[in-house]
Amino acid sequence: MQNVKTKSSVIFEGFLITTKQVRTQVPNKLTFDSKIQPLMGSPYFISIMAKSHVQLPYQLVVPTHFHKALPLSTVQGILQCRGNTWQIRYCGDSPLRRFSCGWRKFVEDNELQVGDGCVFELMDDKELTFRVQILDGQIPSKFFKKGSLDRPINID
Repeated sequence: MQNVKTKSSVIFEGFLITTKQVRTQVPNKLTFDSKIQPLMGSPYFISIMAKSHVQLPYQLVVPTHFHKALPLSTVQGILQCRGNTWQIRYCGDSPLRRFSCGWRKFVEDNELQVGDGCVFELMDDKELTFRVQILDGQIPSKFFKKGSLDRPINID
């Protein structure tokens, strides 16, 4: 077994973005796919992590344009990333529709930091299951310094 941390790259709106792989114990042969996966054609949104996403209060506000794809009530949801799953709570009946309970565990397990980007693809709207891809924080600071809990930075 060895500790590995690998990255893959993609060009996004003229910027080089790399995927982030968490340092983990794996057999000598790499057992997980470290590449960015193509989208499956399902609805998705992209969010750049701000302080409120990765520190207290640990909440991810869902962009307004994505509200129509989600329920108007508080429900349990699932985040799938790198072969693991996390249970989260989606608060669809509050003024700020957001991911709350369980979101902190996802952030900590994936070592998310301010400036990292996440692609949330809605794979199942009945079970509220999202496939999440993490992009390393090489997104230019001009994008994420403007964000706040009330005004999250989302890339469309």
